[in-house]
Amino acid sequence: MWNIVENYLESYGDALGRASKIGKYWISMFTILRFMFLLSIAEPAWGGHGLECNTDTPGCARLCENKFWPLNPTSLWEMQLLAMIIPIGYFVMYSNWRVDKVKLAIQKKDDDYKNHPKRQAYLTKLQKRKEHLKDVEEDLIADKVQFHKLRHRPQARAKREEEEKILIEREDKYFMQLFQTMEAEEVAEKDVNTDTDFGFGDAHAINQYYPMLYFWYFCVVMVRTAIEISFCFFYYMLYWPNFFMVMPMVYLCHDNNEILAPCNGIVECYVDRPYSKTLTIWAMFGFSFFTIIMGFLELWTLGLGNCCVSFKNRQIDITKDYKVSTMEQQFAQQQYVQGGGFVQFQGTRVDHQRDEIGDDPEGPVLIGI
Repeated sequence: MWNIVENYLESYGDALGRASKIGKYWISMFTILRFMFLLSIAEPAWGGHGLECNTDTPGCARLCENKFWPLNPTSLWEMQLLAMIIPIGYFVMYSNWRVDKVKLAIQKKDDDYKNHPKRQAYLTKLQKRKEHLKDVEEDLIADKVQFHKLRHRPQARAKREEEEKILIEREDKYFMQLFQTMEAEEVAEKDVNTDTDFGFGDAHAINQYYPMLYFWYFCVVMVRTAIEISFCFFYYMLYWPNFFMVMPMVYLCHDNNEILAPCNGIVECYVDRPYSKTLTIWAMFGFSFFTIIMGFLELWTLGLGNCCVSFKNRQIDITKDYKVSTMEQQFAQQQYVQGGGFVQFQGTRVDHQRDEIGDDPEGPVLIGI
């Protein structure tokens, strides 16, 4: 289960690494330090019996323990991690699905541009011009060779200079037309293949095709930071009467309510491994404080202005102009297009006899279809 969660978090961090370095660093802090610290250090430090009370009254020790910590802090921290993973995991799945759909729509747009009749007619015209220039080049080369082969007399120097000038003008005209044709062909091919190497954190790229994805990304960062702050406040409300940042060695269990009536006054309870518990509290609060600061820095880096622009342009959606069906998206994700839609057996190695039986006297056979 935790491996699946970690894969989601790594996918979230890798996608954000292109445009949001702070988000990627936050994921590194989340996965490497905080996640592993909770599982490997905090759980053993808080495991076992938390309190040992100096009383033999039945039920008193359990009542004092329930009053000291209504909820085990490790359970609260695990709930905090789970609460933060849920929106991140949902957004990773949604954004990957949406970005794949946008890329397929871009591919459809490029295909429509490639196959447009006007563009095809223009490319045909350029191709005919190139063929004509090739004929012109051959004629020009032949004339230059013929010019240099002919002998000339001194009295015909003026005529020869005139012919040489004509050849130079023809050559200049040819190179000018060739350059114009190559430039026109380059312009025609320039926007054929649109760059689709982008993720949901790339503001400039995604805002051209589906701006709302950037807006939802901004909202996820806000939700993530709000969850962090909320759990810190919830921790304070739960434990501040008994402990907050420092775990006491002795807890005096007493209350005027009838809930602790079986304890018959003040009962001394001793906390197991208070220094270890204090260390884990400091570490978890340090992680929380660091991630909250990084959350605000990431919001500042993303910019409220970019978020407002994305929401203002929420009508822009390339997947509406170039519709992509669910079947097309699944087909592209499974890469059936390259394989022709069927399993490729060509070149598959087949051994007629297994190794434990013996070697195949005829050797391995290759299936050819």
